[in-house]
Amino acid sequence: MSLFSGLKTSKRNQMDGWIEKGILSYNAERFEEAIKYYDKVLEVEPSWIALNNKGNALRSLRRFGEALHCFEEAIGLNAEDWHPLHGMANVLADLGRTEEALLLYDKVLKSHPEDLIKASVLAEKGGLLSIIDRKREADECFKLALALDPQNYVVLSNIALSCVYSGNKDKIIEYIERTMEVIPESERPKKIKVILDLIDNIIEKESTKHERSIKEKENLSARALNFEGETLLNSGKINNALKCFEEALKINPKLSEAWEKKGKILCDMGRSEEALTSLDMALKLESQNPATWHNKGAALLSLNRYEESIQCYERTIQIDPNNSYAWLSKGICLYELLKFDEAMQCVDRVLEIDPSIKYAREFREKISKEISRLSII
Repeated sequence: MSLFSGLKTSKRNQMDGWIEKGILSYNAERFEEAIKYYDKVLEVEPSWIALNNKGNALRSLRRFGEALHCFEEAIGLNAEDWHPLHGMANVLADLGRTEEALLLYDKVLKSHPEDLIKASVLAEKGGLLSIIDRKREADECFKLALALDPQNYVVLSNIALSCVYSGNKDKIIEYIERTMEVIPESERPKKIKVILDLIDNIIEKESTKHERSIKEKENLSARALNFEGETLLNSGKINNALKCFEEALKINPKLSEAWEKKGKILCDMGRSEEALTSLDMALKLESQNPATWHNKGAALLSLNRYEESIQCYERTIQIDPNNSYAWLSKGICLYELLKFDEAMQCVDRVLEIDPSIKYAREFREKISKEISRLSII
């Protein structure tokens, strides 16, 4: 059954197809690509499913402010379904807004999802309770989760994490091993991520409790400021947003997403040299963020440093091959270098990815005229 029954058959089938492609892209960890498919749906009509799925993709990219906004909109369209409530709870937990996250986990549990989902949500709630030293409540959550689904890797990994925070070293290895046993071999990357996350938490636990509490407090403050900055940026208040990102970076200079957003704002303000400094800092901390490479390319393009700009757009494309705007920007650089045939190839790729980009069609005509003019000469 279609998710868009109120539309004509052709449009309904097209939108169902976009949702399916978005899910496939998300499962393949091509998050930017997934977002583009969901945006196509949202251009036609509001859809809580598209908003929910887009929120999950944004969260995977650590774009928490935008993710939170998507989940809020999804809940506004459908307050009954547990999916956007769960997504919003996870983002609030990421942002350190613990009490709000716990309330939403409880709402999800009261909405009566199936047992396997309920087990995962109980485990996530238990993991959050462990972090804030509410061990008794956490243990009760884990007990209920294990009763519902004893082979759930989310449950087992969160119990291992709680052992880290409680200092129960004897149980840490046991639950890490149990976690690894229940994840299929085909999901080996997920195994590695679980192990690394747990090791990181073990290392952090080995520091003194006083040091950890200071670190956690500072980290939460920085993330809260970063979230506020993203919210302001999304509402067009760029000066206030810039201040938030700068304050966040004073607290935590290793917050890559704050460096990236600061760089984007500076570039938009025409402060391209300053933007490059921020974007280079972001890339030192996170070298695989396509948005950072794209923004660096834009800053270099504004300085007429076309060759360097092309290198940045090529890195964007390497990470996100279907990034239509990176292909278009690369084509603009090539045009400025009078490499019209190569520019045309880039624009053709843009239109292959997304034929609806009007400027790409106009730019293609402009390139064609230059190629024709040269052929006459």
